[in-house]
Amino acid sequence: MRELYRKPLIRLFVLNGSFGAMLGVLFVGLAMAFDLRGLWTLVSNSDVGLLALVILTFSVSATFAGAAIGTAVMLLPEREEDDKAYGGVDADGNPRGPRW
Repeated sequence: MRELYRKPLIRLFVLNGSFGAMLGVLFVGLAMAFDLRGLWTLVSNSDVGLLALVILTFSVSATFAGAAIGTAVMLLPEREEDDKAYGGVDADGNPRGPRW
Protein backbone atom coordinates (compact mmCIF):
# COMPACT_ATOMS: atom_id res chain seq x y z
CA MET A 1 0.00 0.00 0.00
CA ARG A 2 2.86 2.39 0.76
CA GLU A 3 4.30 1.67 -2.68
CA LEU A 4 1.04 2.76 -4.27
CA TYR A 5 0.80 5.93 -2.17
CA ARG A 6 4.26 7.04 -3.33
CA LYS A 7 2.94 7.60 -6.85
CA PRO A 8 2.19 11.32 -7.23
CA LEU A 9 -1.10 10.96 -9.10
CA ILE A 10 -2.53 8.50 -6.55
CA ARG A 11 -1.41 10.78 -3.72
CA LEU A 12 -3.08 13.72 -5.50
CA PHE A 13 -6.35 11.78 -5.78
CA VAL A 14 -6.31 10.56 -2.18
CA LEU A 15 -5.43 13.89 -0.60
CA ASN A 16 -7.87 15.97 -2.64
CA GLY A 17 -10.61 13.37 -2.35
CA SER A 18 -10.20 13.26 1.42
CA PHE A 19 -10.27 17.04 1.62
CA GLY A 20 -13.43 17.19 -0.51
CA ALA A 21 -15.13 14.48 1.55
CA MET A 22 -14.34 16.36 4.76
CA LEU A 23 -15.81 19.51 3.25
CA GLY A 24 -18.93 17.52 2.36
CA VAL A 25 -19.31 16.27 5.93
CA LEU A 26 -18.78 19.82 7.21
CA PHE A 27 -21.40 21.12 4.78
CA VAL A 28 -24.00 18.57 5.93
CA GLY A 29 -23.13 19.27 9.57
CA LEU A 30 -23.63 22.99 9.08
CA ALA A 31 -26.85 22.41 7.15
CA MET A 32 -28.15 20.34 10.07
CA ALA A 33 -26.89 22.80 12.69
CA PHE A 34 -28.56 25.78 11.03
CA ASP A 35 -31.66 23.71 10.18
CA LEU A 36 -31.58 24.80 6.52
CA ARG A 37 -35.07 24.59 5.03
CA GLY A 38 -36.16 22.55 8.06
CA LEU A 39 -33.79 19.70 7.23
CA TRP A 40 -32.84 18.85 10.82
CA THR A 41 -36.49 18.99 11.88
CA LEU A 42 -37.41 16.62 9.07
CA VAL A 43 -34.59 14.19 9.89
CA SER A 44 -35.15 14.25 13.66
CA ASN A 45 -38.90 13.63 13.38
CA SER A 46 -38.58 10.75 10.91
CA ASP A 47 -38.37 7.11 11.91
CA VAL A 48 -35.64 6.55 9.30
CA GLY A 49 -33.84 9.81 10.04
CA LEU A 50 -30.48 8.21 10.76
CA LEU A 51 -30.53 6.35 7.44
CA ALA A 52 -31.49 9.54 5.61
CA LEU A 53 -28.66 11.41 7.32
CA VAL A 54 -26.12 8.72 6.39
CA ILE A 55 -27.26 8.66 2.76
CA LEU A 56 -27.24 12.46 2.54
CA THR A 57 -23.78 12.70 4.08
CA PHE A 58 -22.36 10.00 1.81
CA SER A 59 -23.86 11.55 -1.32
CA VAL A 60 -22.72 15.09 -0.56
CA SER A 61 -19.25 13.89 0.49
CA ALA A 62 -18.84 11.86 -2.71
CA THR A 63 -19.90 14.88 -4.78
CA PHE A 64 -17.50 17.22 -2.99
CA ALA A 65 -14.67 14.67 -3.23
CA GLY A 66 -15.24 14.26 -6.97
CA ALA A 67 -15.29 18.01 -7.46
CA ALA A 68 -12.05 18.41 -5.49
CA ILE A 69 -10.30 15.67 -7.48
CA GLY A 70 -11.55 17.07 -10.77
CA THR A 71 -10.39 20.55 -9.88
CA ALA A 72 -6.97 19.29 -8.84
CA VAL A 73 -6.55 17.35 -12.08
CA MET A 74 -7.62 20.28 -14.23
CA LEU A 75 -5.17 22.58 -12.43
CA LEU A 76 -2.19 20.30 -13.11
CA PRO A 77 0.47 22.09 -15.16
CA GLU A 78 1.05 20.94 -18.70
CA ARG A 79 4.32 19.31 -19.65
CA GLU A 80 6.43 20.45 -22.56
CA GLU A 81 6.39 16.94 -24.00
CA ASP A 82 2.63 17.27 -24.48
CA ASP A 83 3.11 20.38 -26.63
CA LYS A 84 5.89 18.75 -28.68
CA ALA A 85 3.76 15.70 -29.38
CA TYR A 86 1.06 17.84 -30.94
CA GLY A 87 3.26 20.24 -32.84
CA GLY A 88 4.10 22.70 -30.06
CA VAL A 89 3.38 26.39 -30.33
CA ASP A 90 4.39 28.98 -32.91
CA ALA A 91 6.29 32.24 -32.25
CA ASP A 92 3.11 34.00 -31.07
CA GLY A 93 2.30 31.26 -28.57
CA ASN A 94 -0.58 29.85 -30.59
CA PRO A 95 -0.82 26.05 -30.60
CA ARG A 96 0.07 24.28 -33.83
CA GLY A 97 -1.90 21.33 -35.02
CA PRO A 98 -0.58 17.78 -34.82
CA ARG A 99 2.08 16.71 -37.32
CA TRP A 100 0.61 13.67 -39.02
